[in-house]
Amino acid sequence: EHVKDLKKLGRNLGIIFQIQDDILELVSDDDRMGKSTYSDVERHKKTILTCLAMEKNLSDWNKLINSINNQKTLDKKKSIYNFLVKNNLKEDAKNFKKKEGNHF
Repeated sequence: EHVKDLKKLGRNLGIIFQIQDDILELVSDDDRMGKSTYSDVERHKKTILTCLAMEKNLSDWNKLINSINNQKTLDKKKSIYNFLVKNNLKEDAKNFKKKEGNHF
């Protein structure tokens, strides 16, 4: 029983950490993060936030991604962040973190 609870705890902590990391990558710079903040955006990596964006509004997400292909990375980050805010995804992610955090 404890092993099952520990697995769930580890999974939830990993998800919470990843959501926070995804948000910070969009709003921070390399110096403040201590790592590259462009890799996910430039590699078109699916993150928890981008998956939530696709789930919530796939059509507009696809339009956004197609429209920013030729932008500089910083502009891409701003566009993605603005999309997340406009679609309440940042708030959804915070609520998810609170919900999952209450299981500890």
